[in-house]
Amino acid sequence: MTCQNMSNAAQELAQQFVTRYWREDLSLPKHERLRLAFASSIADGFWRSGMRLPTEAELAHTTPCSLGTIQRALRELAADGLIERRRGSGSVVADLTGKLADPWHIRYIRSRSPRTEYFALHTRVLSRRQIRSVGRWSEVLGQNKESVTRVDRLFTVDGRIDIYAEFFALSSRFPEFMSRPMASMDGLNFKKMIGDRYHAPTHRVHQTLRFQPTPAHVAEVCGMPAGGMSPVLNVVSYPLSGEPIYMQDFYLPLDAGELDLGFAIRLI
Repeated sequence: MTCQNMSNAAQELAQQFVTRYWREDLSLPKHERLRLAFASSIADGFWRSGMRLPTEAELAHTTPCSLGTIQRALRELAADGLIERRRGSGSVVADLTGKLADPWHIRYIRSRSPRTEYFALHTRVLSRRQIRSVGRWSEVLGQNKESVTRVDRLFTVDGRIDIYAEFFALSSRFPEFMSRPMASMDGLNFKKMIGDRYHAPTHRVHQTLRFQPTPAHVAEVCGMPAGGMSPVLNVVSYPLSGEPIYMQDFYLPLDAGELDLGFAIRLI
């Protein structure tokens, strides 16, 4: 195959991508529309892990976007963890098997010698929805009358330990949790995404541990005994100053091993 043929094939694939995923009806800046087009196409399997994406020049030729707009969208996709930008080989789709990088809260210790190592952690989104009901999150987040986005995830440690997690954040503050394709949220580091996309980095967390009857939906997903008790790790994220960013509840199994909390906790 000649270089010209390869270029034509790449252009054709880029054109198919634009035809299927570019949305003219969205009232978003072009870099956001291009980022969402790639996120949707990756979630659909149009672009698979390890595939090279069109070059910036190819995208400039096939999309209604300037080179600067394309570069911004690609930078944001890299920050989201959906692609990797490799010098000399362009942008490729990242491995989206759900492995979570740099976890803060669910770090089960594998070994302490010669340095502390942790078991691999994967996450999968189970559901998401906007809620207006009042709960533990309401006072923490200052909910008032607005809606809260709730994302339920399954954290799997070392391929064998299942932990149910419930994430809460104000919908108006972080709308991307409802707008982005759910498949692209598997393995997504929510803390990092909020810091990168919304310029709201976490500077400290407050952690508490409580014990409560295991909810039926948690017991069913994680295979916990019905009617049993669960330790629940509650985590509230704070910026350097200002209102809390998000709240999470982690339903911990009793026999999962040693969890490195990294911060002082208070039993309640």
